[in-house]
Amino acid sequence: VYKRQIIAFLGEYQGLALTLAGITGIIVSIGVSVDSNIVYFEHLREDVRNGRTLRTAADKAFEVAFSTIVKADVASLIGAVLLYWLTVGAVRGFALYLGIATLLDLVATYFFMRPAVQWLVRRPRIAESPGLIGVPGVGPEGTKAPTDLNRNIDFPALWRRALVVSAALVVISVAALFGRGLNLGIDFEGGTSFEVATEDSIDDLTAALPPGVAAEARIQEVIDDATGERLVRVRSAVEDAAGVEELRTTLSEQGTITAFESVGPTWGQAITDQAVRALIFFFIAIAVYISVRLEWKMAIGALAAVAHDIILSVGVYAVFGFEVTPATVIAFL
Repeated sequence: VYKRQIIAFLGEYQGLALTLAGITGIIVSIGVSVDSNIVYFEHLREDVRNGRTLRTAADKAFEVAFSTIVKADVASLIGAVLLYWLTVGAVRGFALYLGIATLLDLVATYFFMRPAVQWLVRRPRIAESPGLIGVPGVGPEGTKAPTDLNRNIDFPALWRRALVVSAALVVISVAALFGRGLNLGIDFEGGTSFEVATEDSIDDLTAALPPGVAAEARIQEVIDDATGERLVRVRSAVEDAAGVEELRTTLSEQGTITAFESVGPTWGQAITDQAVRALIFFFIAIAVYISVRLEWKMAIGALAAVAHDIILSVGVYAVFGFEVTPATVIAFL
């Protein structure tokens, strides 16, 4: 709520425009805020498990948790600054709102979450039933945690299975990426896209197209999200005005054209190149930051995890043939 109000204020009085990419940045920042809450409450549970009172644990846990939260939010801010500095367009809007929302997370954690939890743990009702704030199983006076909080999971024993599953998914992702490739959107490949409301089948519509277009066009049936109407999307590499007009005329004879787009591949490729450059700089900056604040071994582990997740995400797009658009690039970032 506080993020929405502050961003609305900036939009009203500072002329800050909220775009779809900006909304994506705000949504990502919600995950950052959730992480902050989880870190705090897990430290709180740990302190209670170790025998501290709920009141004492609320104070001590925040001191440790806030240090972790700051480290994580600084990493997000580094990414936001680099994306804003090294990119343009929609990616820059994403970076701006991610940075603003991350800063607001730090403010809210220190000035709202901390006093709110400290106030709650002093309420008699919470002292009697600490499970109401996510600390179940505390003793009747809220002074000691019994054994039901000690749920130990032997993660080291699971690493071999996880490694096998992870390696298999990486192999599948890489094979799909080099075998099937990515279904690049029109912003990356260039060309023309039409959406036509028609009763004709895909075969009938293909037969009606000019021979040169029918051989290379990608035709698929889609459903309009707003109306539920059946549409046929025709994407072609045709870019010259005469070819586009001929295709428009042909499709108009088969139904009603509801959407049209014609672009060159330069914009999408430029956005991608800038995003990749920003990602490389981000990897370098994060490696240095984690090495300085923590240790270099943790930096290697963090970068390996990020690379692993990117490979699997790209693999999902390759396996299922999802269309890659500029919005997809923003989501990957």
